[in-house]
Amino acid sequence: RDLAISHLNLGRLAETQGDLVEAQEFHSQGLEIRRRLAKLDPSSGQAQRDLMIGYNELGDVAKAQGRLGEARSLYNQALEIAKRLAKADETSAEAPRDLFVSYWKLAEAGTGSWKDVVAQLQSMKDKGILNPADERFLAIAKTNAAKEMEAADNE
Repeated sequence: RDLAISHLNLGRLAETQGDLVEAQEFHSQGLEIRRRLAKLDPSSGQAQRDLMIGYNELGDVAKAQGRLGEARSLYNQALEIAKRLAKADETSAEAPRDLFVSYWKLAEAGTGSWKDVVAQLQSMKDKGILNPADERFLAIAKTNAAKEMEAADNE
């Protein structure tokens, strides 16, 4: 796990420096480690969450490289894990946030719906588990959902 986290950090550093090829390599290596760890202990919520993060990180690099189909596929894999984790531990505040992040990434990539993002964030707010720092995301998501609905109405 420590090695996977090191790959994550090196991948993020490479992204910051604009080297998306190197970032992709680091994130790919980290994802492979996460896959092995998740396979070794499929009941580990931490291993599953780490795997979800790996899919999202590699998806971010693919999106930055303009490979939207690959990014969407990676984001969808992360979303499926986020859904399982949220369902497995309904008392967790972390799992619903991970779910909101997954919906957000898919909406930004043009595959998901901003309506799903709003629903997740609003649910978190209603339950009193929305971090005050994340309140701004609800406002942004509502604006994007309204634009999304307006565009659908114009089609």
